Amino acid sequence: MAKLRVGTGWGKTDLTTALQRATPGDTLELDPGHYRIGILNIDGIQLRGAGTRGEVVLEGKLCTHGQCALANLELRSEPYNNALSLESSDASIRATDCVIVGDPAAKFPAVWVDGGSVVLERTTMRHEPGTMAFNLLKGAKLHATGSRLGRLLVQGATADLISSLVTFIDASEAARVSSFGSLAVEPQPGDRILVAAGRSVCRLPQLALTAGYQEAYADDSMVEIGQVDQAGGIDLTVQSTNGAAVRSAQAEVVIQDLDAPDPEPEPSPEPAVREPAFATWPIEHANANAFVVHVAPELYPGDTLLLDEGEYHLDDLFTWGVNVAGRGSAHRTVIHGGLSIAEGKSVEIANVTIRPGADANAIQVVADAEVTLRGVILDADEAATFPALFASAGVVRLSDCAIGASADLSAGGAVIEGSAVLDAASSTVARLVTQEGGHAKLTDCRVQTLMAMGSTIVTAGQLTVAPNDQNLLSIYAVDEAVIDIEQLSAEGEMPARAEASRLRIGEFSSAVNERIQLEKAGIVDLDLPAGSFDVFEYDEDGQLVSEPETAHAGSAAGAHAPAGGSEPAPPGAADAVADPAPAVDIDHPLAELHALIGLETIKKQVQGFINAVNLRRMRAEAGLPADKDFSLHSMFLGNPGTGKTTVARLVGKALHEAGVMESELFVEVLRTDLISDNIGASAKLMRQRLEEGAGGVILIDEAYALAKQDSAGFADEAITELLVFMENHRNDTMVILAGYPDKMQDLLSVNEGMRSRIKHRFDFEDYSPAEIASVGLSQLHEGRYTVNEELYRRVVTAAYSQSADRSNARWVRNFNQDLRAKLDERVILLPNPTVDDLTRIDDADLHALAGGNPTERRSKLDRLLAELDEMIGLDSVKAWIHELVVLAEDNQASLEEDGSMERPNYHMAFTGGPGTGKTTVARIIAGIFHALGVLHTPNVTVTDPSTLSGVWLGSSTENVTRAFDEAMGGVLFVDEAHQMRRREHNNVHNDEMVSTMITRLENDRDRFVAIFAGYTDEMDAFFQSDPGLRRRIPTVIEFPDYTSEEVAQIVARVLSDGRTFDEELLRSVTVEAYDATPAGERSNGGWARNFAEVIIKKHAAYRVKHAVRGEERRRIPDEVIEGLRPA
Repeated sequence: MAKLRVGTGWGKTDLTTALQRATPGDTLELDPGHYRIGILNIDGIQLRGAGTRGEVVLEGKLCTHGQCALANLELRSEPYNNALSLESSDASIRATDCVIVGDPAAKFPAVWVDGGSVVLERTTMRHEPGTMAFNLLKGAKLHATGSRLGRLLVQGATADLISSLVTFIDASEAARVSSFGSLAVEPQPGDRILVAAGRSVCRLPQLALTAGYQEAYADDSMVEIGQVDQAGGIDLTVQSTNGAAVRSAQAEVVIQDLDAPDPEPEPSPEPAVREPAFATWPIEHANANAFVVHVAPELYPGDTLLLDEGEYHLDDLFTWGVNVAGRGSAHRTVIHGGLSIAEGKSVEIANVTIRPGADANAIQVVADAEVTLRGVILDADEAATFPALFASAGVVRLSDCAIGASADLSAGGAVIEGSAVLDAASSTVARLVTQEGGHAKLTDCRVQTLMAMGSTIVTAGQLTVAPNDQNLLSIYAVDEAVIDIEQLSAEGEMPARAEASRLRIGEFSSAVNERIQLEKAGIVDLDLPAGSFDVFEYDEDGQLVSEPETAHAGSAAGAHAPAGGSEPAPPGAADAVADPAPAVDIDHPLAELHALIGLETIKKQVQGFINAVNLRRMRAEAGLPADKDFSLHSMFLGNPGTGKTTVARLVGKALHEAGVMESELFVEVLRTDLISDNIGASAKLMRQRLEEGAGGVILIDEAYALAKQDSAGFADEAITELLVFMENHRNDTMVILAGYPDKMQDLLSVNEGMRSRIKHRFDFEDYSPAEIASVGLSQLHEGRYTVNEELYRRVVTAAYSQSADRSNARWVRNFNQDLRAKLDERVILLPNPTVDDLTRIDDADLHALAGGNPTERRSKLDRLLAELDEMIGLDSVKAWIHELVVLAEDNQASLEEDGSMERPNYHMAFTGGPGTGKTTVARIIAGIFHALGVLHTPNVTVTDPSTLSGVWLGSSTENVTRAFDEAMGGVLFVDEAHQMRRREHNNVHNDEMVSTMITRLENDRDRFVAIFAGYTDEMDAFFQSDPGLRRRIPTVIEFPDYTSEEVAQIVARVLSDGRTFDEELLRSVTVEAYDATPAGERSNGGWARNFAEVIIKKHAAYRVKHAVRGEERRRIPDEVIEGLRPA
C-alpha cells in the first residue's frame, strides 16, 4: 500500500498522474488547494487532505468503486450533479472529518447511494434548502457518527445514526432507520422531522428537538420514539395512518390517529395575545446545549434577547427568529457560531460580535426574511472558507457595522446573490461580492475589494476603497454587472478591471494622488471622471491590444475582446497617443453574429479579432508604427454544419465596415475548383480564383484536401501559388482555410510557410441538442411553417442526442426536409389545400419521424414484451427485462422534465452457455429501447472479436471505430466478447480493441447501447482484465441453461410450423436424447434446432420411401420420432 503525495515540490506529483499510478489500497495525500475533478472514478484508494480542515477542496463528482476512504477534505458538487456517488453493492466509502457540499443548483442530492455502504465520522453535509443530502436506495447502508447530515431519503435502505444531527428523514419501501445516543433534529421551517411509509421501521430512542411545533408522519410503518428533549416544551405530534404502529411512553409525544373518527368539536377560548418581551441569556448558560435547554424555550418571535458582555456559544449555524441586543461593548459581547434567519422573520441585531467557525457563516439569509444589523461586528477567521455574511434571498441592512475577511481576502466578507438585497450605511465590508442577480446599495461605506459578477447591480453614494496587501483587484465588474458610484475615494493603490460590464464613477479622489490603472476587456460601458484613470485594453489571450489612454468623462468603450490578465503597462504610457479616432460602427454585422444560435466561443473570438483589427487601424491613423507581421488570414476549424460559412460572411462585412477591406466580396471554393490534371494549370486556377476574391474574403472549404498529394505534383503548384498570394495580401484580403481540426494539421505540415502565414485560429464548437432544436425551429419559421414547438424540441433533442450523424445544422436541415416530406404526403391528397394546410406541421408528422406517437410506441412495446414472455424458459431474464422497462420509462420521464440530466448507462453483458437466446433477447431489447425513446433506431449491429481485431497496429482501432459508428443510435451486440481477453490471444491488437472500446463506451453512452455476450466464466475473466470494462458495463445478466423439458418445448415449437405429431412422444424422446448428450455438447437452443432438423430430414425420407400423399404428408409418424430415442 503506497502513499502518493499530490502537490508541488520534491517527491510530489499532480492529481491526474497520482490517480493513474494508484492501485487499490494506496493513499493519496493532497496539499491544500482547490482541485477541479470533473467526474472522477476511484477504485479502492484513499484521498486525504493535508493541513487543517477546509484547506483541501475537491470540486466535481466522485464515483467510488471498491473500498475507498476520504479524510480531512471538502467535496463540492458542481451544478446539476452529485458530489459523491456509489452505484454498486460492493462499493463502500468512509469519510472522516470531511465536508460534503451539495448541488448549488438545488436539483440533485449531495450523495447518491444505489447499493454499497457509506460510513461517516465527524462529517458535515451542506445542501440547498429543499434538496436531499442523501439518497439511499435499495440495499444501501449508512453508518454516521458525530456528523451533521441534513435531509435523508432512505428507500429500502438502512441508516444507523450515532450522536448525529439531521434536518429531515424520509423513510420508505421497507427502510430501516435506527439512532444510537442522542439524535438532534433541526427541521427547516414547514418541514416534518420524519416521514415513514411503506412498512419502514424507525427506532429513535433519544431525540433532541429545536423550539417550536414539531411533527412526524407514519403510513403503514412502525415508529418507536423514546426520550424527547425539546426546547420550548412543546409536544411532538406523530400522525399515523393506514395501520401504522407508533409507540412511545413519553408524555411529550402525542400520537394522532388520522384514521380514527373525528371527535365532536368543543368550543375553545380565544388564545391570549402575547406581547413581545425581553429575555436574557445568563452567562452561566453560555454554551450551546444550555441555550437550547434554558434560553430558547423562553423565546418567541418578536422577543429581544439581551446579552451582557461575555462569550456565548451556539452550534455552527442556528435557525434564528428573535432580536438580539448587546448591553455593553460590541467587541466584548461575542456570539460564537452562526445565525440563519428564519423564513418570514424580521430580526434586528445590535451591538454584538458574531464569530463563526472557519467553515460557516456568521449571518445567513436564504429565505424571504429581513435582518437589520446595527453596530455589529461580523468576525472572520483568518483561515475562513465561507463568507461572514451570506444572503441569497431577503433583505439585509447594515448600519455602523464591520465585516471582516480571511487573511488573504479569499473568503469572509459578504456575498450577496440571487434575489437578496444589501442596504449598507456607514459600514466597513472588507470583501464584498455580488453575483447572480444580487443587489447592493452602499452609503458612506468602506471596502478593500468589491466584486460584481453576473447580472448584478451595485450602487454607491460615497465609497472609500482601502488598499490590500494581496495584490487583488480593488474593483472588479464582469459578465453584465453594473457598478455605479457617485463619489469614490482611494486610500492607496486601487487596481480595477471591467469585463463585459458597466462601470460609472462620478467623482474621484486619491490620498496618494496617483492615477488609477483600469483594465478593460469585452464590451464595456465606461463613464469615468477625466484625468484620473489610465485604461488598458486586453485581448482574450491576455495581450495588451491598445496603448493606455486617458479616460474622458462620459466616454463609452466600444467592443473589446475578453480579458486575459496580463500585467498593465506603466502609468503615462498613453501619452504617445493623441486624439484617437472615434470607434468605427461595426454593430450591424456583429449584431447578426451575436443573434446566431450557440457559437458562444466563436462570438468571443470574432469580437476579439475585430477589436484587434480596429485598434491597428486606429494606431495607423494616429501615426504610430504598424505591426508589420499582422495578417488577416485565418483557420476556421470545426465539424460540418457549425456555421463556418455564415460567420466568414459576417466577418467580411465587419472588416469592410471597419475600412480594413475594400469590399464585402465573398468567394467560396473547394479543392476541385483549384486543382487541375494538367501541368501548370493548377497554379493558374488557384491564381484566378484568388484574384476573384482579392480585397474581400476567400473561404477554401475542406482546405485539408489540398494536402492530398498526386504523382504529378499538381497540388504543390496550387499551394505554392496560394502562399504567394497570402504573403502579398495579408493586410487587405482574408483567406480562410476551413475544415476538420485534425485533418487541417496535414495541410500545415505540407509546407512550413503555410503555418507562418495563418495567424488566427477560430474553433467552432458543435451545437448542443437543445441548440440544434432552436436552429431547426428558426429554419421552419423562415419558411412560415407552424409546429408544436415543445413537441418539436423534445423530438429533435432526443433524435440528435442518439444520432450517429454529428453534422450539426446540416443534420437538422435534413430532419426538417424529412418533416416537410411528411406534410407533403398529407397535403398532396387534399383537393383544395389552404395556406394553413400548406404550412402546418402536425404532431403526427413529428411522431412519424420519432418512431410513432405515444400510443403506437406503447403498442409496439406491448408486442415486444409479449414476444419476450412467449419465449421458453429464461424466467429470470424476463423478470429483469420487465424491471428494466419500468426503470427506463421512469428515466425517460425524468429526462423530459429535466433535459440537463444525463441518460443512464444501459450498457450490459449477457453471460451464459451457447444457444440460450442472447441474440434474440438483444433484438427485443433494441426494440424496447426504441419504443421507449431511449434509442433512435431498433437496429442491432452484430459483430465479434475476429471482425474487430486488426492485422497491423492501428487497424483494430479502425475496425472498432467503424463498428461503433455503424451501431450509433441502436444496439451493438458483440458476440463471444470474451475472446478479446483469452490468454492465448492476449496481444497488442486485443489491448488496442479494448482500449478503443472503453473510450467509446464512455463518450457515446447516451447514443447507443452495447451488449457484450459470452460464456460465464470467460466473461468474468474478461471483466477482470481491465477495471474500466466493469465500470462502463455495469449490468450483467446471466442466461441459464435450458432444462431438458424446455429443450423439448423448443423442438416442438420448431416442428409445429405446418406439421402434426404426438407431442407427448416427442417430449419423451427429446428429453431422453438431451439427457444422454455429453454435457459439453448440450448447446441449449442450438441443440434443439439441430435435433428438429434431424427429425425433419428423417420425415422427408420417410415420405419419399412410403410415397406419402395428401394431408398425411404433414404428420410425422411415431416411428420417425421413436427412431431417435437413445438406446
